[in-house]
Amino acid sequence: MESQLNKHLKENNMTQKYKLKKSRFLNWMFNDSDDQKYWGTYFLNELKQNGKIEYSVEQMLNERDELPMYIMQGCDEMIDEMVYDMNEIELIN
Repeated sequence: MESQLNKHLKENNMTQKYKLKKSRFLNWMFNDSDDQKYWGTYFLNELKQNGKIEYSVEQMLNERDELPMYIMQGCDEMIDEMVYDMNEIELIN
């Protein structure tokens, strides 16, 4: 199934990416206790092993297999589609 963005871009001969606020992405990534435990353990292990954490929001995004479209800027929260290609997403402040 073709996404709303792709349909719009094709109709208008445009190339554009979904825009996603870093804060919105991070809120989504850490939205429940299981996520918080996983990432807390991950970051703690990084600190123990390396003495620092070298991990960016961009890295976190690029490691996802999919993201819900509703967290993208300007998308309706009722949209039940997913974005599967992280190259289609531009992180913004």
